[in-house]
Amino acid sequence: MGTRQSLIGFACFVICNVCLAKEQIKFAVNSPGAKPYFYTDRQSTQYKGLIVDLLFKVSSEFNMGIQYVDSDKNRAEYLLHMGEVDAIMSSSAWLKGPDKLLASVPILKHRDYFYQLSPFSQHFKIEDLEQSLICTRKDFVYTSVHRQFLLRKLQRVDVSKQKLMFDMLINKRCNLALLGEFKANELMDLGKYKDTTIYRSPYPVESAEIKIFLSPKLAHIKSAIDKVITKMRNENFMQSLILKHSKMR
Repeated sequence: MGTRQSLIGFACFVICNVCLAKEQIKFAVNSPGAKPYFYTDRQSTQYKGLIVDLLFKVSSEFNMGIQYVDSDKNRAEYLLHMGEVDAIMSSSAWLKGPDKLLASVPILKHRDYFYQLSPFSQHFKIEDLEQSLICTRKDFVYTSVHRQFLLRKLQRVDVSKQKLMFDMLINKRCNLALLGEFKANELMDLGKYKDTTIYRSPYPVESAEIKIFLSPKLAHIKSAIDKVITKMRNENFMQSLILKHSKMR
């Protein structure tokens, strides 16, 4: 009798622990990340950022574990399609096969601007920049000016890292730099540019909705993420996270 009770007790223990076990989600990060989305904390060497805070809330409310996998921009989507990771942060405009993935509701808008060393006209138009040299990030596709680059109306000057763009601009290696507002704000707060005035175009050149993309088999995870994003946006908490994890101007 005692042996039978012990076996029943052990079976219940195993079943309960299986039920309580967290579902593990592998999330690919374009290392080393970029503020405010992902960045590495210098002291802990752990990822921090808006997306980390968002996923922490998802994991807490829906009993999930998040495992971050270092990757890069070109490989992350491939890993997701191959099933080696479960999710990535991106925009439909940046992916090769977004229709084959599940996408969360939008988190925020990523906006790219032109930057130069003289003020922009309030009537600024991209068409006025013909034959200008534009500092761009290598391997990035800028959909709004892609045609101008193909037709050679604008000339790309590719750099491997965005942090080099303002140096190229100041050294007159290009006429304008094209980069995201969060990265530009971060760069302009560096001491090395304190004596240089850098001007931003009066409107964004590109605007892309940032979402979390998931494997098609994870509809229940998408639902959980959507609920948290919607709640955070409705409570204006997303803006607080942007301020927390980036330099705003």
